[in-house]
Amino acid sequence: MTFSGHKGNVIAVGFESNAHWLYTASEDGSIRIWDMRQRNDPNVIQFNDSCTCAVLHPNDDLIFAGFENGLVRIISVSSGTCIYTFEPDDEGESAIRSISIDPNVKSCAIANHAGYCFVYDMADIEEEGEGEGEEKEEFDSSEAYVVGDEVIELDTENTSDHPAPGDIETFGEIDNVDIGTSIDKQSEIESGSPSEDEVTIPLSVEFNPELDEEVTSEEDVITLHWKLHTKWKAHERYILKCLYSKDGSRLATTSADHTINLWDATTFELLKTLKGHTKWVWDCVFSSDGRHLISTSSDHYARLWDLRDAITVRLYKGHQKAVSCIALHD
Repeated sequence: MTFSGHKGNVIAVGFESNAHWLYTASEDGSIRIWDMRQRNDPNVIQFNDSCTCAVLHPNDDLIFAGFENGLVRIISVSSGTCIYTFEPDDEGESAIRSISIDPNVKSCAIANHAGYCFVYDMADIEEEGEGEGEEKEEFDSSEAYVVGDEVIELDTENTSDHPAPGDIETFGEIDNVDIGTSIDKQSEIESGSPSEDEVTIPLSVEFNPELDEEVTSEEDVITLHWKLHTKWKAHERYILKCLYSKDGSRLATTSADHTINLWDATTFELLKTLKGHTKWVWDCVFSSDGRHLISTSSDHYARLWDLRDAITVRLYKGHQKAVSCIALHD
């Protein structure tokens, strides 16, 4: 099976948990959702800027994508819309190089071209209307959505008010842009790093590419509270990858400075620096038990590291050019 249509390098690919569909992100500025069950044209969410990285949230609906202009966009696959756009670095435009979501879904790490790492808290996820001493209210996501603390009910008599697939929703403002078309007229969010914001998404949504519609299994919506936890200079040169360990206790960052730094994912103190590569370190992956890490580099090698002693225990060689990515099944 061949998936074609991107006009630039494909920089990210991933499957949803049941392998019913996959997503691809490209330097051409598009994110494409491909149905694995039938040969339909993909759903395309097109942006003006080159996409540099993308990861899928464990809820199998949200794609967190980074861009060359320093923006991060959160895209809902079920509705085919960008639901949130922000710029982590308020000190100047710097390309986003990597995004990683904590396996416990409590935080999200974002790394940029300037060597900075940003960690956002995502732990406060709750059903809208459900709180201490409060009776749970039910909202139909086709009739209401949340912007900040305000629940905006849509006029069900007038369907033009509904956020439809292809509309771009950011901070409650909707620009009518069809999926698959250019969004030259879309105005970008010119805000700095948000201190705290909220994003509302359906609790459980399955997208039917053939019908181009979303099917919500529950009427509730949830609010994602988005808060900057910390920001620090992780490397003096470009960060190329950031990645949480499988248990979420550590964060690894790889860099153009030829090293991999390991950080405590609670205190964000530097635990170890792995040295041995002689060129840029592009990618890394933790073993399932967290005792080892494999890294890849422009020096043509992949290294298996013992993280307790911070030493290379195996060197994988044979490539004649840069090794840019790695996958591990253990």
